[in-house]
Amino acid sequence: MAENRGTMGGFAAVNKPEGIIENCYCSTQLSGSQFVAGGFIGKNDGGIAKSYCEEKTKKLSGNFAGTRKGKATDCYYVAEKSTKDEEKDCIISSDVLRAKENCKKLGFDMNEIWEYAEQEPHLRFQPEKWMEQVEIKGQQVVHIKNMQDLMQFAESVNAGDHKSINAIVRLENSIDLKGQQWTPIGYKRINAFAGLFDGNGYTIRNFVIRDDEVMQKGFFGYLKGSVCNLCVDCMIKGAGNIGALVATNEGIISCCGAVTEIHARGQELNVGGLVAVNAGRVYKSYAAGKVTGKALFVLPLAMAASAAVLAFCIWVVNPFHSTGANAVYQPIAADPGQTKSNVTYESDTQNAGAKHTLSFQFQEQLDVSGRRDRRGAGGGTHGLLPVRSGDMVRIAVLVSGGGTNLQALLDAQAAGVFSRGEICLVVSSSRRAYALERAKGAGVETAVLSRRKFADAAAYDRAMVQSEMPVTINLID
Repeated sequence: MAENRGTMGGFAAVNKPEGIIENCYCSTQLSGSQFVAGGFIGKNDGGIAKSYCEEKTKKLSGNFAGTRKGKATDCYYVAEKSTKDEEKDCIISSDVLRAKENCKKLGFDMNEIWEYAEQEPHLRFQPEKWMEQVEIKGQQVVHIKNMQDLMQFAESVNAGDHKSINAIVRLENSIDLKGQQWTPIGYKRINAFAGLFDGNGYTIRNFVIRDDEVMQKGFFGYLKGSVCNLCVDCMIKGAGNIGALVATNEGIISCCGAVTEIHARGQELNVGGLVAVNAGRVYKSYAAGKVTGKALFVLPLAMAASAAVLAFCIWVVNPFHSTGANAVYQPIAADPGQTKSNVTYESDTQNAGAKHTLSFQFQEQLDVSGRRDRRGAGGGTHGLLPVRSGDMVRIAVLVSGGGTNLQALLDAQAAGVFSRGEICLVVSSSRRAYALERAKGAGVETAVLSRRKFADAAAYDRAMVQSEMPVTINLID
């Protein structure tokens, strides 16, 4: 059997175990061999929910997903004709999707997130309304109004400027880069963008990436912060991880779209319409455009004369249109107006002997001094950072591990039945939530969310995160 040389998906190439994708859509045509390829996702090891793609290709590793180690809930591959593998491969007939009442039965929220247009569900994107719904307050906001502002900001991030890397950014106009060569924001992991970029419903178009030395190709290279309400229109050539918006996502993407032309060529390609590799969260986003490429592989020198070149194509059709009513799903609100704080919390009665001093710097980082070994109500000893349920609703993130999602929290909030102290952050350098003391001497780059029941809700209520962006956690002793 021939060895796979790359991974390809209409929306994303790879969804890692910690990755979450929800309420997203693509319509693609894929062809080629020696690729792990799926109509929506090439390799899924994480979680995908309420998303679908349309049949445009007959031969794939898998219809919706090339590999299915992860979990897909209410996800569908829409085919013109039904097949015997319907249940296995999440296949539904296009006739089923053409009936509006069936969309609700399939799990799609047709009231706020999706709308019914052209006999199929579409995301409720109305860019002209985004500006009315997202307000950024505070004096430390970077306003980008033109090409010069954008280029200067990107250069500053890539130069390692701490303020730029962690900045709150708001796009004030659509920007046409007119074929300008683009160096991805945060193309090196050490300079990954960790702030919040609010596209404000505008589009950055006509930029080109063709630098062979840059292996993270997209508007963003590495993303550890948040990007919302942004569309990109670009052309990308080369190898590596290629996604029009983000090459490697370890943060949050919400209400974003990409129209792209990609010509990928090289070894071990990861190519996706919107994202190449997702290890974060992607909500309410889409990809459209055209992707062509060749996956090259190198044989031993004695066989070099007979080395083969494999080709694949992705053709994304049905660009997304907005034809819905006034009810538009509200994007993640960007409100970084809080004053920076260095509040210290003393040990609570849950574990009075524990030494833990927390210093909160809203929107930027969390410094942890001393051991964080407070025990949870269940007796666990993992490092815990409590967050109120109301704040979880406000920052619009999913709760992994416990099966609770944002919509469940919203429903509970509307009914007035949730406890304010039921959720906390499990501080972790991996998805298995190792205790903080095992990670001394290095920043903890990820914060895994988990549901907890607290014995003393009032005590835990004192500590909360009032930030939309992921909080970088530093161990300072």
